[in-house]
Amino acid sequence: MYCKNCKRNVRPIKPFNWAVFLIGGFLTAGILACLYWIYWCVVSGVCPMCRDKNWRETGIRKHIY
Repeated sequence: MYCKNCKRNVRPIKPFNWAVFLIGGFLTAGILACLYWIYWCVVSGVCPMCRDKNWRETGIRKHIY
């Protein structure tokens, strides 16, 4: 993916917050941990340098309208 802010190709990262997962799992009997895991799967990755989500896709795939 191409980050428009950094103006370079980077690989997006999806940081996982283990503290929220473990504490939420213990305090709410796993309900908050499951919700956080679902949120983590759905949310898009961020740029490792600027931590923004301002992406432009590169490569062969193009948008079909």
